[in-house]
Amino acid sequence: MELLNHLQNKRNTAALDLIEKGTDLTFIDQNSNTALHYASSNGFTEVVVRILEENTSIIDNQGQHGQTAVHRALQNGNTETFVSLVAYGANINVLDVKGQSCLDMAMKRKDLNLVKLLCYFGAEVALQDWILLSGDINALDKQDQVILKQILDQNDRLAAINHG
Repeated sequence: MELLNHLQNKRNTAALDLIEKGTDLTFIDQNSNTALHYASSNGFTEVVVRILEENTSIIDNQGQHGQTAVHRALQNGNTETFVSLVAYGANINVLDVKGQSCLDMAMKRKDLNLVKLLCYFGAEVALQDWILLSGDINALDKQDQVILKQILDQNDRLAAINHG
């Protein structure tokens, strides 16, 4: 609990000290969040890496609203933390309680770089869920067209992988 308190109050050095002393990394708070959720939210990449060096079993734990540490990192624009989570084996295709994946979050934010990164890491595409597909692609603004093309390309890549 002390570790979560340090992370919530943005005291990453104190958090690192507790991790070094062997504190419980699997503690879950009243919102179902772990230290990994809070470290990811705050972009404390060094803390995230230290936690995962000790224990990867919590990497895909779903906390408040069904979000994983990956969701929390991306939601707060912490790309470096996100990449570290993926490097340790985080699943980027977990859906939160609203049925949204990390790719859905990136598309809603119209963050092309994040969409590309998620596709590179193998994000699954659920095209039926994306509202941009309901109309004429030429009617979309330039940014949406580029994002849609990226998603369609990813869908083609996944189809090729799945069907040889």
